[in-house]
Amino acid sequence: MAKKNNKVTIDFDVWCTQQQKAGDDPKKFAQIRQQVKRLLHGETSPLKDGDILEVKQLGITLVRR
Repeated sequence: MAKKNNKVTIDFDVWCTQQQKAGDDPKKFAQIRQQVKRLLHGETSPLKDGDILEVKQLGITLVRR
């Protein structure tokens, strides 16, 4: 039986998807995606730990606006 206390509140004034942050620019989306990937793998990235929010249960990674 799962816990009933598993709640997540996400403030979408602070967080957005990588696609939302990039807007309609495919090059910018690829750049953001690479930066997130590098940060998650412990490589050098201009992003810092507080700049992404990984929600593994939902399979999403959000970035700070």
